[in-house]
Parts: sequence; structure tokens; C-alpha cells
Amino acid sequence: QTGSLASVGIAVAPPTAPERFAGSKYVFPLNNTTFQPFVGYILNFGDFYVQGFSSFLFTSSVRDSTLMFNDFGVGYYAYRAADPNAFLSAVVPNFEVHVNSPFTHRDWKNRLDPAGTFDIVNLTYGLNFQFGRSALLSTALVTPVTGPRPFDAELAVLLNVFYGRTRAGLSPIQPPPMF
Repeated sequence: QTGSLASVGIAVAPPTAPERFAGSKYVFPLNNTTFQPFVGYILNFGDFYVQGFSSFLFTSSVRDSTLMFNDFGVGYYAYRAADPNAFLSAVVPNFEVHVNSPFTHRDWKNRLDPAGTFDIVNLTYGLNFQFGRSALLSTALVTPVTGPRPFDAELAVLLNVFYGRTRAGLSPIQPPPMF
């Protein structure tokens, strides 16, 4: 009734690229299959909500990193139209924290380890615009807060166009996590 839910699953991604990047003789990519079990949730409390997920990334090769991804976000429906079919039916600001933690290949300064990975914490400031039951435009500014910082800031823009049960009003529309 509230639209709160939890989900579990696994993503399996086989290698799809050639063995060497762009035919290069000196770049040795880590082409392997990855397995990513996850759990995600959203809890609605009137106009407020919390959402998040946790997942592990396992690979078929010990040459690649094993990682854990965590996300926690909060949001607030600052505006909801009385008519869900209004042109602008919702405005939803949100805030998220993303934490990526490697368990293996933690020495990112080692030039001989192409899988070297470091801990990353990003803060995401988002603003979502829902257009009727037809589309959701999500914008976000992402800033890393741990070092080394792979970038200063990132702008993310996502447009979801709905069809089927969501557009017909049979499923609730929730702003997606921006990761």
C-alpha cells in the first residue's frame, strides 16, 4: 500500500569485448565474467522515502578485484500534483551516499596490477521531475569525498520514459538511485 519494497537478485555479465582493447599489443584487459548478487530496498513514509542497495562483485578471475557497493539515499516529494496525469506531477529532491570498497587488489599505486582499486565515497545531490505518468527526468551532481579523487564533479542526467503498467497507473513511480 505504501509502495515500500525490497528486492534481491544476481547480475551475471560475461565478457563481450575482444581480448585486447582496440587490437592493442600492450594493453591486457581483464576480460572475465562477473557475478553481482544484490539486495535493494525503498521505504516510503508519506512524502519522505529512504532507499538503498548493497551488492558484491565477484569475478571469474583472481586477477580482477572483488568489490562491495553500498548506497543509501533519502528523498522528499517537495511537490505532488493532485492529478497524477498533470504535465508536471512531482518534484523530488534527493541525497545519496555511495561507497565502493575493494576487498582484493587494494594497492592502486602498483603499476603492475591493472586491477588495483581504491575505496571511493561519492555524495550525490539529485533533483527529479515527474511528467504525468509518462516520464521521469532525474538530474544529479556527484562529488567524490575520498582520495584519490578520480574526478572533481560529475553531472548525471537520466530520462525514463514509461510504458505498460507504470504508465497505466498500476505501478508507483519512484525516483531511481543515481549511481
